[in-house]
Amino acid sequence: LTFNLEDRSNVYVSVYNISGKLVKSISQKNVEAGSQTITIDGSDLMNGTYIVKFIAGKQNETVKFIKM
Repeated sequence: LTFNLEDRSNVYVSVYNISGKLVKSISQKNVEAGSQTITIDGSDLMNGTYIVKFIAGKQNETVKFIKM
């Protein structure tokens, strides 16, 4: 997951299955402003569609991904 932070902030990433159940959660404290990357290990996830929710300060994004 690659993103650009406007300001230094805590970062929270949640991964949900298509039914809305939380299957993975990642948090990092005091992440520097600028371009950042967080690796999400999906080896324990079954094939299917997932929703990733990203929250960092005032920034909030939601995206879908498909694991095959």
